Parts: sequence; structure tokens; C-alpha cells
Amino acid sequence: MPKKKKTEPDEMAAFMGAGLAAAQKAFGRVGAYVAAEHATRRVGIPIPNFPLSWLTHSAVWPLQALTLSGGPPQSCKSALLFELHRWFLNAGGAVVHVETENKMSSELMQSIIDPVFFSDRAYLYQVIAVQQVEEWQAELSRRMRLVEDFLLKQEYKPKFPLLLSVDSMMGPPTEEGGKYIETNLAAKGRQFSDAPLVISEYLKKMSSRVLGFPVCVHMTNHEKEKIDAAPAGKFAAKQMRRSGGSAPDFHAGLDLSHVRVGKADVFSSYGEGHDIRLTVRKNSFGPGMRRITVPFLWRWELDEQTGKKKQRSWWDWDIALIRFLTDGNKQKVSNVLDISAERVGGMGLMAWSSTFGIEKKNAIPANEMGRLIHENEELLRGLREVFSIPESVHFEAGCMDYPDDVARLKARRKALTQKKASIGAKAKAAEEGEDDEGSD
Repeated sequence: MPKKKKTEPDEMAAFMGAGLAAAQKAFGRVGAYVAAEHATRRVGIPIPNFPLSWLTHSAVWPLQALTLSGGPPQSCKSALLFELHRWFLNAGGAVVHVETENKMSSELMQSIIDPVFFSDRAYLYQVIAVQQVEEWQAELSRRMRLVEDFLLKQEYKPKFPLLLSVDSMMGPPTEEGGKYIETNLAAKGRQFSDAPLVISEYLKKMSSRVLGFPVCVHMTNHEKEKIDAAPAGKFAAKQMRRSGGSAPDFHAGLDLSHVRVGKADVFSSYGEGHDIRLTVRKNSFGPGMRRITVPFLWRWELDEQTGKKKQRSWWDWDIALIRFLTDGNKQKVSNVLDISAERVGGMGLMAWSSTFGIEKKNAIPANEMGRLIHENEELLRGLREVFSIPESVHFEAGCMDYPDDVARLKARRKALTQKKASIGAKAKAAEEGEDDEGSD
């Protein structure tokens, strides 16, 4: 048997290097790189709590990505979206929110987000109301065009993260459906909507268009029980389906599902609210199907400036953290943190910890214990190590810039211009041909 020829390392490196150089010339460094660099391309804004970091298996909410959340009515989808707005704004970013349902609660929005973003910094937080699917798509495209124009003009990418959000993607009709209603004064009957196709074709482009830019596109969607599903057992979970077809799930890098599971178990004077179960429906960045339960709470507080009461709402990640740590994970984290908790009648979940020198007889409310842990970066680092959560790159100015970005974008714009000109020329030639036939 003839001996296999051994490939010299230098020969292999030269061959692969030449291929990479050719690919980078075609797609830029943002689209072609060695696998060892992949971890450094996972850029995002910090997730400021541990439960969601564990749920998504990431220390950051991803940029250059499409993310989704969906659920049935009253499952706090918009509330989580406003929480995401808050994180981007507090991280020095900007938000463009596209509202499609004409039922946004400004009180809820302002009860979650820092009031400063509704005053002197309001231009960083914009709300656009639309009436058709194509209109929210056009608004996202315009904003991405501005991001690209900024790169062409300044020769570097925006030095801040940008969140483009839509609530919800299936809120309005499509142009076709809207025209039918205007013409016939009523909606179509049992006919297939063209919305899934319109959304599918758009997301094919948008999911790749954000690549290399400090942009996240987040959209909410609706879930409802399948009416044609096989009967489930007494204790089986209901079979749910999403509006808009399967394309949104396919193109999203991260997809969360919301379910309201009951009244929040908290001390009445602390607030009232719901327990929301969040499940990772899809995760391209880590394990899927993880779930946590987080209280979404609210109360009314006196505004010292106006002398009137105002609503304050919040996701209580601190209580969620204590629940997570003491419900099956106590032994796993014991080398990092000693933590115990139990429910006390009329007071809710109470916690104690030798790590903080707090004995059981001096137990404190779970939200206070959770806050102590969230304020201790050393403990959080230890927890991330225990659960193998990767330390992703936190976005900062210049971290996503590459030397060939401008040239690549110019080439793409030139190709699009030439393609439009070619299509226009063909259409004009066809039109002139029809005129000639008419004159004969």
C-alpha cells in the first residue's frame, strides 16, 4: 500500500490563507474570519441580572442579531420589551420603537424606563406608529440605511448600540389586506393572509443586514392555542402557535416565550403583579428550552416634584435569582455562595446566607438578598463560572470596525444601483416595444 503523502503545515497554511484572503475580499473581515476569532465576534450590551444571563447562556444581549419574544395576551411581552429599551438606553445606546397596535401604554413605558429619557435626552428614544406590515419594515430599513450612511460618511460605525423594536410584527394588516378592507369595507373571510410571505421575505434580508453593525432588531409576536391540535391529556401543556408563519423563528438568534402563571408571591406592601414564566424557545448562542419564573410588579409612589402619585413597574430579577439558586441549585453553588430561603406567611420569600453573615433568625426579604448578590461582581463572576456562562465582549466604540467595511458597503451600494438601472432599462425597453406594437 503506497504511503499517504504528508501535507506540510506551511503548505496547508498557505493554501487556507489564500482562501481566507479571497473570501475577505468578497465578504469583508466581518463576513470571513478564522474560527478562533468567533468568540470575539459575540458582542452585546451587558445583561444586568443573573437569571436572564443563565436563561440565555450569555452575559450580554446580542448585537448584530434578530431577537424575538412571544406569548398569549397579558403575558407582559411589551413590559419585557420596555425593559430591553431601558438596558440599551442605560448602556449609552439609542432606541427606535415601532408601535403597530395603537394600544401602547405610555404609563407602563415611563414606569419602567428612567424619566431622563423622556426629557432632555428624549431624542435618544423615539416612537413611530404605523398601520401596515410594510410600514414597520420600511421604518427598520430606513434606520439601517442611516446606519450604513453614517459608516460611509464618517468611515466608522456608530459609537453607540442601537435597538430597533417592533410591537408587534403581526399587529397591523399588510398593504394587500388593508386595501381589501378599504375597498370592501370588511376584512377577508377564511382566506390565507399574505403577511407570512411578506415577513419571511423581509427577514431573510434584515437578519443578514445587521451583520457587523451595533444593532439589535427585537420584535414581539402573538401566541395562541392551536385549534386543530390533537386533544392533550389532563396535565399536558397546551399546544401553542405563533402568528406569521415559521420564518421569524428561523431567522431569530434568540426567541423567548412568555406565559403568565399566577399572581406574584410577594409581600402586599412591596407591590402587586404577576409571575411570568420565560422559556427559551430557540437559542443560537447556547442551550435552548431553559426556563425561569420572574415576578413583574408594580405599585404607585408619590412623585415629590408633582405631589401626585405615579406608577412604578419593574421586573424583579432579585427575587427570581433567589428562587433560582434555592430551587435545586443550592448544592451546585455552595462553593461560591451559601444561600437558603423559605416562605413565611404574610411576608413572602425570606432568605439568609452565611456568606453575608445573615442567620436564619435574621432572614431578610428575598428581593433584598438578591440585590446584595447582584451588587457583588465577584459573586456573579463565580456563579457564571459554575454555570459555564461565557464572558462575551461588551460593546464599546470601535470594537466592530474593520478596515474594509467602507469599501465593502460601497461595492454593495454600487451593485444595487446597477441592478436597479438594469431593471429600469428592461422595463423601459418592454414599454417602448408595446408602444411600437400599438402604433402598427
